[in-house]
Amino acid sequence: MDEPEGLVVVHGVEQEPEIVSEKQQRARPKKRGEMSTRLPADMPVEVVEVTIPDDELEKYGERLHPIGKEFVRRDLKFTPAKATIIEIWRISYSSRESERNDEKVQIYKAPTPPQVIKGSMCTPEAAAHIITQKCVMGAPIYRQWQDWMRKGIPLSKQTMINWVIRCSEDYFEPIYDKLHRRLLQNTLLHSDGTNFQVLREPGKRPQSDSCMWQYRTGCDAEYSTVMFDYQPDKSQERAKAFLKGFSGYLTTDGSASYHNLPENIILTGCFNHLRSYFTDALRCLKEPDQAGSLAFTGREYCNKIFDIERDIKDMSFDERYKYVKRKQLRLSMSSIIG
Repeated sequence: MDEPEGLVVVHGVEQEPEIVSEKQQRARPKKRGEMSTRLPADMPVEVVEVTIPDDELEKYGERLHPIGKEFVRRDLKFTPAKATIIEIWRISYSSRESERNDEKVQIYKAPTPPQVIKGSMCTPEAAAHIITQKCVMGAPIYRQWQDWMRKGIPLSKQTMINWVIRCSEDYFEPIYDKLHRRLLQNTLLHSDGTNFQVLREPGKRPQSDSCMWQYRTGCDAEYSTVMFDYQPDKSQERAKAFLKGFSGYLTTDGSASYHNLPENIILTGCFNHLRSYFTDALRCLKEPDQAGSLAFTGREYCNKIFDIERDIKDMSFDERYKYVKRKQLRLSMSSIIG
């Protein structure tokens, strides 16, 4: 005979299971590596209580009654995004006094909520979803279009592209421009450029390189800012144009793209890039010949500078200066060789 779930049989004697309160359930120790310990604490929780069907409660000549409950497991449920049609209706109002006096009735209408894109059904939620899928998740517009079609929503590819462009121009560009102006107010910046190919770019062969320039603030900045500037090439005029109005120190990899900047921009070299050249040179030497070579000496010089940087990374600029001056941490090639 099948026992009802939850009934414990010990040596042929039926015993009721231990009653565990909800507080004890929450306080139970979690197993190491358990998924539930890694889920966000603020996620909504849907509790499902599993019961014995009502028609099976009549057992052993009497009706079973609940005596407690025990935790079994936690499952992860995901509800896909759903689309909703929002109909905007506005209410019209009039004055009862003017109606009673047979005067010309004055009609008042509630203001219409503004549109994200004038004349478009685009909403902030729809635009945010499409842009996030494209720019964060890497899903091209044509794949998103296929997903919308599978949901029965005939949103065209061109419409989605227009939404992305208009939102970028109307909402993101002003933010980008403000961040750009704030970036140029700093006295220390870092910059680098990454080459890549863009297919079917107007006026360029597919084999030619375009460039994504990166600019970011230093650790002294009040507001940490990282900006990208796409350009069709890596000519000297690109950095010069982006940094117009900037005056201070610019840390780069030593590329010739930065050699035409104004005198008020002082170029500083990146020791991480410098160290990579010493590392590459060491690979060309046999292992017995590496120690004591100029490449080895140069790499160790960089390593000692990095050690100092790790010691003072949490200090302010003034504290760093005082620390270095107090400890007299002035490296020389001879001290490393010795």
